[in-house]
Amino acid sequence: ETAAREISEEVGLNEVTFINGFREQEIYTLPFKKDTSKLVVYFLAEFEGTFSYKKDELSGATCVDYESALALLRFDSKQEILKKAYTFIMKTLYS
Repeated sequence: ETAAREISEEVGLNEVTFINGFREQEIYTLPFKKDTSKLVVYFLAEFEGTFSYKKDELSGATCVDYESALALLRFDSKQEILKKAYTFIMKTLYS
């Protein structure tokens, strides 16, 4: 429910279908608050149509292919999560 609400609030998608079986998480310390950690949970979901993001919530949002997404991600940890998601999709949905 929290993930669906965040997706709705931040990118305006009200109808997403979550793909069961994939869940990754990471914990990191906020650079400007050394005593504060943040837990981020990643899920896979599908949607149809278009979306628009709230500029006060996100600096940007777009749909890209896998290779372009890997190139856009600056942190190794994010690239690893994307690779796991891609592998999950290929094994689960296309095998």
